[in-house]
Amino acid sequence: MTDTAVVFEKVGKTAVITLNRPRKKNALDRSIRDALPAAIEAAREDDSVRCVVLTGAGGDFCSGADLKAAPGEGEKAFAGRDVVGLARAKEIVFSARESAVDEALELGLVQAVVAAERLRDAALEFARRFDDAPTRALGLAKGILNRSFETDRHAMTQMEAAAQSLCAASDFHVEAVRRFGSREAPLFGGAALLPPCG
Repeated sequence: MTDTAVVFEKVGKTAVITLNRPRKKNALDRSIRDALPAAIEAAREDDSVRCVVLTGAGGDFCSGADLKAAPGEGEKAFAGRDVVGLARAKEIVFSARESAVDEALELGLVQAVVAAERLRDAALEFARRFDDAPTRALGLAKGILNRSFETDRHAMTQMEAAAQSLCAASDFHVEAVRRFGSREAPLFGGAALLPPCG
């Protein structure tokens, strides 16, 4: 690992972005905040990237803000989102208690639990599931899902119809239909059809 605060590397069709301040448990300071957008942009601009793995060096992901570092000028408060329900989110945040593994899985705070020595391999295995995914279709779906809690049903239906029209006109869709008709293997079988991560 280099001395760079954020390391960008390609593993197949996966971009691996590593927060690289292991001595500080990858706490967020100015160096990471300055370097991270460039790494994300590099992944965004690379058309061969199908998935991004965000990780931390030295066995820790990120311990949060570096409280010993000087705050950035003009920093704004973070915006919250609904993940586990408002009441439970308040209870966890206000009490500052730790969540056990079983509870974190139950609440959806984590997707899977794997042994520490398998973490990177498991993340890359999961990422590889999307090597042949229809990225534009997934991007449209992501955008619609992200707006689903703040948009009325009529608007959601319109967005979904527009997305389906765009997807139906794509080269990916044309090839997928051709393969279906000729009984060839699909371009993207879907992550659900693959063995579980971990």
